[in-house]
Amino acid sequence: MHRTFDLAILSPGKTVYKGKAVSMVAPAGNGYIGIWRDHAPLIAPLGKGAITIKEEGVGTVSIASPGGGILEIQRKKVTILFKD
Repeated sequence: MHRTFDLAILSPGKTVYKGKAVSMVAPAGNGYIGIWRDHAPLIAPLGKGAITIKEEGVGTVSIASPGGGILEIQRKKVTILFKD
């Protein structure tokens, strides 16, 4: 069993993704950032590009980031807020 973290990707009015992830790669303000459970807490602007999520036992999911928004990382939880 892999160590997972809770992940929520939200846009105004809807939930884009909600689940448990083993790892993810997301576009931040100055390039892509790799995230695992117990990552140091961080708040960064969200960049434009692909968000790649590795799910436990399922595979990989890719979600397009429109750019603009916020990426918040806590030790066992990641939240991405898309802008309009």
